Amino acid sequence: MPEKTVRSRPELAEYLNEEERQALSRYSSILTTLITLVWVVFFWGGIQYLDERFFEHRFNPTRHVIVEQDPDTYEIRAWRDAFGRVYTPADPHVKYFPLAVSGLVLLLLGAGVGVHQLLVGHYIMLLLIRSNRLALRKR
Repeated sequence: MPEKTVRSRPELAEYLNEEERQALSRYSSILTTLITLVWVVFFWGGIQYLDERFFEHRFNPTRHVIVEQDPDTYEIRAWRDAFGRVYTPADPHVKYFPLAVSGLVLLLLGAGVGVHQLLVGHYIMLLLIRSNRLALRKR
């Protein structure tokens, strides 16, 4: 029994002529720029959300007072909140923040790549349908 071969959308780009390839390249470049800008906004918002919502013990100069600091390097070793609780860099809210940021980066990168692939694939299909090389037929 012969195997069925399914063409994915990126392979459909082989059927585009030179003018359509240039249009696809322009579209892809603009889309990449827009996704990057949106990614930066979501990254900044995600960092702020993580910092305020889940990692409240991280040092924030508006909410904490420095208790202990290295005089040579100015590294903050301990800080206190308004309730008198003292926190250090060994606190889990401080220690696991970089892991949460890494997870946010991976999530945003995966989502950005997925959205880019989806929209470029749809644009290829649109170009092929527009040029009547890929007609939608009713059966």
